[in-house]
Amino acid sequence: MQSKNPHKTKSIFLQLLGVTICTIAIIYFAINYIDQLIPAYKQNYQSQKKETAKELFDIEYYYHMVQGGERSLENKNYSAAQHEFITALKYRPNDRRANLGLTKVLLNDCKQRKINCELSNQYYQKFISSSNLTKKELINLDSYR
Repeated sequence: MQSKNPHKTKSIFLQLLGVTICTIAIIYFAINYIDQLIPAYKQNYQSQKKETAKELFDIEYYYHMVQGGERSLENKNYSAAQHEFITALKYRPNDRRANLGLTKVLLNDCKQRKINCELSNQYYQKFISSSNLTKKELINLDSYR
């Protein structure tokens, strides 16, 4: 029979105890680290979610304003059309539809009330110099001059 060495048993026990304590410490620090990450992640996620919702609202609002401006223009309600196109351009300053609608309003102002003539001419020239207009759109735009 082999005799048990009490020092060897004690050594193995201490090694196991050390490994267990280290494992518990690692788990403890990992849990604390994760607990610190989760609120930051949630805050970042909520912030991104709010930004996305605002962007979607802005896009929807923009389209609503452009469509309203186009309807007002068709109904010859030029002041409402101007307000709606200018509001839409706050969301998308370089948008073609809103700029084209505003150009029509400004051209009408110049033709009918003799105001905004210089500004309307600048907008008109911008569209004429770009090749973005179809022949139909060009004829329609010229009808407001």
